[in-house]
Amino acid sequence: MSEHKISLTEVEALFRGRLGLVFGPGITVSSHFFEQLATFLAEKWGGRLGQTYLQVAQQALGQGVSPGDVRTAMMDFLKPMASVANLQRIANVKWSAALSLTLDIAFEEALARACERRLSGFTATQVVELPQALPPKTVPVFKVLGNAEQNFVYSEISYTGRRPKWRYAVQEFADRIQDNPVVCLGLEGCHWLLLDLLSQMLSEPRTVLRPLLMLESEFDRTAHNSIMELCQDRTQISFIDGTLAELISRIKDVEEAGTTIPLALPKAQTDLDRLAPFQDIVAPVNWQLKSPIGKGERAQLLDLLFSPALPRWDPFFYKLELPQVAWESNVGCPSEAAPCWPWLASVLTHRQLRFRKDHAR
Repeated sequence: MSEHKISLTEVEALFRGRLGLVFGPGITVSSHFFEQLATFLAEKWGGRLGQTYLQVAQQALGQGVSPGDVRTAMMDFLKPMASVANLQRIANVKWSAALSLTLDIAFEEALARACERRLSGFTATQVVELPQALPPKTVPVFKVLGNAEQNFVYSEISYTGRRPKWRYAVQEFADRIQDNPVVCLGLEGCHWLLLDLLSQMLSEPRTVLRPLLMLESEFDRTAHNSIMELCQDRTQISFIDGTLAELISRIKDVEEAGTTIPLALPKAQTDLDRLAPFQDIVAPVNWQLKSPIGKGERAQLLDLLFSPALPRWDPFFYKLELPQVAWESNVGCPSEAAPCWPWLASVLTHRQLRFRKDHAR
């Protein structure tokens, strides 16, 4: 597979749209977090240079250390660590979904603050248990390693037991990202985790995402070659020619410039075209004749169907409106019984989520 590089200027343009994110501790607490954690555990219970924290912990368990003591030691190591500078700027980007290769929740907290400041009504959801039904209008962050405050990976055995569940996170992530680019940040020192995640993405055609944008400065030659060898011709890998600090500076420029399209659109042909940038708050009622959302983007269509605060006609264009679904589903709600509509929406949401869950297996 030929190597492709992308400039910071080209990346800046991408940050004005919707993106997917795969991130490691390099953007949350420390670029060498897993190496530091392995060293901490090795000094406490013994271990060899170059081992991952999972290997050191598994060795300690083999020596008789209890799982509770191992987990407590990891949480104690993580607690005093402060968030890296400019994390909030990264969280302010309009991410569609994120895959987390961290144990901390610094990004999730920053994303929640960013969502609170937006008018769209979307919230941040931290997904620890896999699989998990997601609420409508949310930006999910899939914690593939778990959360150090709840259930998390602390040894080789626990990692082996959790990895088969990654497919649920990857499938939902791919469904939300569709054909948008995926940016990979903060992965220095944890390329071994990235390779496992990439292998899961490449295991099914529906979860192969492209392009994947990675910071070239975060990978040494060995890690770089391993990524290229694994992906081969199955996806598009583009390496960003710059550092994380330079990329954050470009994100800052985008944030300060603003991403809202001006009201005056010289190429607009009708009044409806002039309202297009403001479809979060304006609902032209004859837009049901067309939809900018593809029929295959079912997760987004269902979110819009059950989001009365976000007036969009796209679900009706694809005939997902409640009356048709109600009669086809046989839920037994009389068409004249208007008060039962909130109950009906709840039932349908449950049935549709269950349908998606069953067909994802």
